[in-house]
Amino acid sequence: MASSSAIIQQLQRGQRRHHGLAYEAWRMLRRDRVAVGGACVVLIVATLVILAPIIAPYDPVAIIDSSNRLAPIGSPGHPLGTDFLGRDVLSRILWGGRVSLPTGIFPVLLAGLVGTSLGLTAGFFSVRLDNIIMRVLDVIFAFPSLLLAIAIVSALGPGLFNALLAITIVQIPQYARLVRSSVLSLKEQEYVIAARAMGASSLRTVLLHVLPNTLAPILVYGTLETGRTVIFAAGLSFLGLGVEPPTPEWGAMLAEGRSVLSLAPHIATVPGLAIFVVTLSLNLLGDGLRDALDPRLRQA
Repeated sequence: MASSSAIIQQLQRGQRRHHGLAYEAWRMLRRDRVAVGGACVVLIVATLVILAPIIAPYDPVAIIDSSNRLAPIGSPGHPLGTDFLGRDVLSRILWGGRVSLPTGIFPVLLAGLVGTSLGLTAGFFSVRLDNIIMRVLDVIFAFPSLLLAIAIVSALGPGLFNALLAITIVQIPQYARLVRSSVLSLKEQEYVIAARAMGASSLRTVLLHVLPNTLAPILVYGTLETGRTVIFAAGLSFLGLGVEPPTPEWGAMLAEGRSVLSLAPHIATVPGLAIFVVTLSLNLLGDGLRDALDPRLRQA
């Protein structure tokens, strides 16, 4: 009875530890004005992008006024000017965000899901399975991310779906390595050993006792990686390997403005600033999450 009671106490202690850390992290994050500011900017941009069909003044692909090409910022009827075809830049920025933001979010979510599953499997189960999974991922990890993504898109053909697939593939190894390293330390914790001593299956132990305690580094890394992925996807579109014209997308708009940079710098500057603001805000939020979820900082 004493042994059974000790095991139950270990399980309860592990659950309290998880919930206590989550509450403390949320409390610290709310006190971080910089991180909260970054989150607010991301929410504002996301809201504007979602409402693009309502608030965008013009059709983003329509040539509104071919005689009014390269209109500067502040022109009547065009707050952010027009491009070299006479299309409204503000409308294209708003609609372009409906492509650029999802290309930063969906690959991170999918790569995080696949990478986390592989990391949990490699770190918790047999050594042989661990070696097989990690060696395959090491092959992917050995290639520079951008070059590998370009090679994948070049092989599959340009397009938004293929670009998202390429970005997802090159990101999976990072998540798997991150989760595996956490699992290797967590599976030796007393509450995990106690769960297995109580007869919990390996799958139940992983899902209820290991996975919740690996979410903190995954969340921090995913937030920081979202900003990087926005730049990554914009880079592929800039090279002509992402969305195809005339679909508006921030990276493609940068490429379009490159040829008229000396005549109308706003065509490239505006989408560049949009990428900069979103990436910076996500990085500030990610830094705040990292600080809030770091137990060493909570003890300071």
